[in-house]
Amino acid sequence: DDQFEQLNHLSSNQSTVGSDQTEEVIVPVINLFLVKELHEVEEKVYARGTFVQTQLGMLTEHAFQYRINESTPEELQVKQRADCSHSTTLLEKQSNPGEKQVISSTKTQFTVDLPLKIETYYDSFPYRLVGASVLIELTARVEKDPHDETQEIKYYPDLLRSLGPGGL
Repeated sequence: DDQFEQLNHLSSNQSTVGSDQTEEVIVPVINLFLVKELHEVEEKVYARGTFVQTQLGMLTEHAFQYRINESTPEELQVKQRADCSHSTTLLEKQSNPGEKQVISSTKTQFTVDLPLKIETYYDSFPYRLVGASVLIELTARVEKDPHDETQEIKYYPDLLRSLGPGGL
């Protein structure tokens, strides 16, 4: 129940900050990363897989863009695969098994091929222990207010943890 209350609060959390011309809205986002394979090209290691970006509480055709390792990704690194789908997710409350809650969401899928930063922790024959990491960020976006063309709305992503098995 606490998760449902928190999710309701987050999905309806809109704050107006800044100038008279810009409204700022915080959008809860769940980002799932499915790694399909690790591969090497010219002595660089890449993670190939899929991002599934779910924006909660809003139906939109615009996904948040990504920054990879503190830079704008090249076209081949992050590519939108499926158009945004407008869906309604029904969540069942654990305290009342028959009671369901409706949350609007938008899901977008991306094909990704991300360069990994490799760090060697131990290297002594015959063993070598390495770690791989990638920094993934979601960036804010600005859109014109559909009700007033002179106004802008700046959307900020608020990355949430998974809600458990099955997620959203």
